[in-house]
Amino acid sequence: MKVCWNCGTPYPGFSIDENVSIYNPEMDQADNEVIEIESVRACELEGMDFCKKLFAYNLLLNGDMVLSFCDCEKCTESLSDLLAFIMEADPEDEVVKEEVKMIDRNEFRFEASAFGFS
Repeated sequence: MKVCWNCGTPYPGFSIDENVSIYNPEMDQADNEVIEIESVRACELEGMDFCKKLFAYNLLLNGDMVLSFCDCEKCTESLSDLLAFIMEADPEDEVVKEEVKMIDRNEFRFEASAFGFS
């Protein structure tokens, strides 16, 4: 029997059924659903206004978005800068340039949250 949480008085007409199963449809979806993280290219960031860029950076740093690169000049330059930062080298260094050439940009994604910048 249900009782008042405050005084303990029983509620009339209510009984507790111990054999109740609870169905949560979100649990079924969580098992079957693959979550795709949003992606933004470096050249797209360049063209965004301040507020959109700020929002995108927040998503990137929190791991809710990943950075991708296409074959344009801006993305190539950004990828060189990023690799140079990771490798602790100059973006104009031949080793960095060779790494940039070897990367498959259709598959490469950079997750900034892995570095713990936020």
